[in-house]
Amino acid sequence: ADNEKGLMLYRYFKEMFNAMPLAALIGGRILGMHGGISPKLTSLQAIRDIQRPLEDFEVGSLACDLVWSDPDTNPERSGFRPNLEREPNKGIGQLFGSDTVQKLCEKLNIELIIRGHQAPLQGYAIFADGCLMTLFSAPGYKGSTKSDINMGASLQISANMNIAIKRIEVTEKFRQNRVQDGENMRALSKGIRRRS
Repeated sequence: ADNEKGLMLYRYFKEMFNAMPLAALIGGRILGMHGGISPKLTSLQAIRDIQRPLEDFEVGSLACDLVWSDPDTNPERSGFRPNLEREPNKGIGQLFGSDTVQKLCEKLNIELIIRGHQAPLQGYAIFADGCLMTLFSAPGYKGSTKSDINMGASLQISANMNIAIKRIEVTEKFRQNRVQDGENMRALSKGIRRRS
């Protein structure tokens, strides 16, 4: 009975995620998304034109890139390339250089892109000379020791677009609870995958 309830809950969440926005424009100056940018992101209208609800991501589509792309932190590389780090066989999303972020901000007339999808050790990371921020609010998501466990971070954006960053530290008890929660979720996920 619990597995049936879990499967039903999983399906409801999936249905909800299919209808959720893929990006948000904040104050006309900040673009937020889960993953990152795309060579197909030529205008804000391109995001609005994505048909909803979205059942599956077509690899190479704008929707897929908005959810799965990551910044390429190697300063030697520029432009876009398939994100083979996430999916070695075919790539999912894009790796993008800082040059592409700066050009896109100029083209869209925005000042900052905020994305999640990766867990920086300090809870946030700045990229592309301050044009892109990776923000991750779940402390203790990765790592297992005090030296490698990630902090979380949150942002407060005021009406006049000032940004304040607040870091969320991890206590040992919190870390232990996250590890146990992760084990419980993996067990639940295995049961759901077998039944769906």
